[in-house]
Amino acid sequence: MLLLGDNSPNSIFFLKKKEEIVLPKYSLTAIIKDKKNKIISIGKNSYIKTHPKMVKLANKIGKYNSRKVFIHAEIDAIIKCNNLDKAYTIEIYRVDKSQTKYLCSRPCILCSYGIAETPIKKILFCNEKGEFEITSPNKLIEFWKNKKIKKIF
Repeated sequence: MLLLGDNSPNSIFFLKKKEEIVLPKYSLTAIIKDKKNKIISIGKNSYIKTHPKMVKLANKIGKYNSRKVFIHAEIDAIIKCNNLDKAYTIEIYRVDKSQTKYLCSRPCILCSYGIAETPIKKILFCNEKGEFEITSPNKLIEFWKNKKIKKIF
């Protein structure tokens, strides 16, 4: 079972006062932290509900489909964050069914634009190769633009 953090100097994860945070199987979890690395919000994917912010973002880029626009972990964390002005980093995690391997957790184009609308400066996620990357919201949007997925407005 993977735990998020071990307090070692090389760890890119976190441990919150000896409290283990275990990720749900296959689901994405987004964690927003402030500059002091304190957790200020946690969000999870939902496949049963949506939020007007997700619909707004989907409409912006022309990807709206009422059956497929469910709330993503990144947007859920942003919506739940009471101190968004202090947000500095968002970390996105996804694990396999056995909870022994990290899977790709790169924010989609909708979430990339949603994150860019906040004060968040750094995004940590697992790429397609199973390696963790740290980037900025603007660089992530540039990644999607290079994939020929563009903002339509």
